[in-house]
Amino acid sequence: QEVLDNMLDSLSLLLQYDAAMIALVDEERMELRQMVSRGYSPNDEEAISLKIGQGLSGWVIQNREGVVTPDVTKNSQYYSARPDTQSQITVPIIVNEHAIGALALESNTLNHFTQQNLKLLTNFAGLAAIALRNAQLYEDSLKKQRLEGELLVASKVQQALLPRRVPVIDGVTIEVLNVPSLIVGGDLYDAFRIDENRQAIAIGDVSGKGAPGAILMAVAYAGFKSLFNEIDPPATIVAKLNNLLYEATATGYYVTFFFAILDRSSGQLTYCNAGHNAPILLRKDGSTVMLKEGGTVLGFLENRTFHQNTVDFRPGDTLVCFTDGVTETMDVHEEEFGDERLMQTLKTNLGEQPKTLKIAILDDMRTFAGDCEFPDDVTLLIARLDD
Repeated sequence: QEVLDNMLDSLSLLLQYDAAMIALVDEERMELRQMVSRGYSPNDEEAISLKIGQGLSGWVIQNREGVVTPDVTKNSQYYSARPDTQSQITVPIIVNEHAIGALALESNTLNHFTQQNLKLLTNFAGLAAIALRNAQLYEDSLKKQRLEGELLVASKVQQALLPRRVPVIDGVTIEVLNVPSLIVGGDLYDAFRIDENRQAIAIGDVSGKGAPGAILMAVAYAGFKSLFNEIDPPATIVAKLNNLLYEATATGYYVTFFFAILDRSSGQLTYCNAGHNAPILLRKDGSTVMLKEGGTVLGFLENRTFHQNTVDFRPGDTLVCFTDGVTETMDVHEEEFGDERLMQTLKTNLGEQPKTLKIAILDDMRTFAGDCEFPDDVTLLIARLDD
């Protein structure tokens, strides 16, 4: 229930609506049962209990695709449960190709929702499905006393959320490594082309372990992706994401986050670091720059001011982003791998391509840890501007 409430609350920061509802499928009764809503009167809520296949929510579940309804009076599938509604957007919530529910937003204005809104809401519903699935796995594991096994399943689902291949601009090489620990973690990363000259790079880590961390990771990733209808400066993106997470995150949880935009045409990297491990800019000549400027962690305090900084990014330079699972890996004596060992690995492999560098870092970590398991998720994102 808390996950569902957080979903609607965070969604209100992305799309304006007058009423919203998440209905899940009751497979025993073959009905939609309203689980959480906003903007309905008590009488309206009593009316929302349909056989699967009735109403727009039933239709999108059966057909597993979303629909924008500019005028509800002209759609024969529409089931009126709220007199003021003029337009609606409805998408299914799908887990493993199986629709488990529907997400509907309603407006008192005709033609309120657009196809761009549909794309955003569909992406949000996909991430909501993962959050719901993780929450369900967590509850099941408690009941069945199989927490570790269920969380490993959730970890595989979570890994499927993150991109396996990242699109890059010409002249830039990017390698990613993500090694999950034995429990569900909260590392996230992304890299994508903005245009032919600009490359976006992001990495983050959520507080907490297990299902709560996995859900927060999904919410953070969904929020980040939803902010790219327009490309804002890194500090603006990070500030917007902070407020979204503040509304959607329980007290005591937060996210460290680093976001940068590499502009190949100007040879500059503009970044904002929100409490994350400082990425290392390894120059071609062996010198290093620690990318620290930005602000505090995300989701902890509302309406924070974040700063960005710009550094030169020259041919032959390499950006090494990592989560604390790298530096906090321990040996049998409980000594940490640490920043100094990581820096030594980078300088030993100066001039190497990102793939070779990625393998070298992982090999040195495993050699250092010996028989010890990695205590946390290990994530690396390495970007190099070709000579």
